Amino acid sequence: MFCSIFSKIEIDAPAEKVWNAFIDFARYPQWNPLITQIRGKPERGQRLQLTLSIYSNKKLNFNTRIRDIIRNAELHCSSSLGFPFLFDCDYVCQLEIVTKSRTLLKQWFKVSGLFVPLFIIIYKKKLSEGFSRHNIALKNLVVGR
Repeated sequence: MFCSIFSKIEIDAPAEKVWNAFIDFARYPQWNPLITQIRGKPERGQRLQLTLSIYSNKKLNFNTRIRDIIRNAELHCSSSLGFPFLFDCDYVCQLEIVTKSRTLLKQWFKVSGLFVPLFIIIYKKKLSEGFSRHNIALKNLVVGR
């Protein structure tokens, strides 16, 4: 069984400017309403420690590993909870150049495994809303609003 969440937003800024804000993990606590902290470096093979704020009174901590990273274009992370068939996560963020000064940010989050029904009940709606808030906050940060 699997479940996926997709979000996108166009940002009036060049891809490089969006990318630089997106991978500046140290600044996440200042602007990101969903991912309130990331520890680690934006490099292939690196392990990242994330803190998500899905519910206002509850933080969710987990680790993920960067599978692939392409400057100004893509970040792909994956993780597992316990054994691979229990709960696997894949996250992809892609930047597409619309024009020289406009970028399309697309994010996919896919989970698979035996715990997916529980994930859908507890987290799917709030996480989907969180990605939307993340996109708007990143856009506001990059365009200076």
